[in-house]
Amino acid sequence: MSEKFTMLRATKWQTLNDCEMNQENFQALLRNDIPSIRIPQFASSEECYKLAASN
Repeated sequence: MSEKFTMLRATKWQTLNDCEMNQENFQALLRNDIPSIRIPQFASSEECYKLAASN
């Protein structure tokens, strides 16, 4: 029987929260200094549902 292990790595992220989209945060995302950027209202609820259902 094989076991699966999750390996955790140290991160240099400055936050664990989503950040707003701006030039500074985009550059930080590319440097892997932040985990994500969220753009509110980027997709409608219907579009989100369709995207989630397509997987």
